[in-house]
Amino acid sequence: MIRETIREESIFGDAVFSYSVKDGLKDGLFHDLTSHPEMGEVAKKHYDFPVIITNGLFLLIENAVKCSWAHCSYKGLINDILTLSKEARFDAFCKNRTTSNFWGNAVFAEDILFDAFIPGETIATKLWACIQAYDEQGSPCLTIFLPSER
Repeated sequence: MIRETIREESIFGDAVFSYSVKDGLKDGLFHDLTSHPEMGEVAKKHYDFPVIITNGLFLLIENAVKCSWAHCSYKGLINDILTLSKEARFDAFCKNRTTSNFWGNAVFAEDILFDAFIPGETIATKLWACIQAYDEQGSPCLTIFLPSER
């Protein structure tokens, strides 16, 4: 995922290609929970800026909601995931703003790996959450995605 805007004085020169979160929203690769009819209210209670999830995570959530034995809702699952992301971010912040990710690399509190249980999955699902630029002006958004989508 592209997480930084390239500065004009970049040592690498002009960007050959850039793909923003807004591009991903248009293409269907991302879903903006903040504007979703069912999940928007929950997302806005947790974060003051847009909350974006990838299509892969959205499909896992959608399958769990459709699963007859799971008895869960979009609002409930998103509330669980966002609560866990906030707890993980707070834990990382308390540990000098750095923590280790799944591969042992140090990451800042803005870039965290956490576990969430999504009905229909046999084990806890690892999810990444990171703060990145939402648009060309650099407005922040929280993006949550599966490690395979990194």
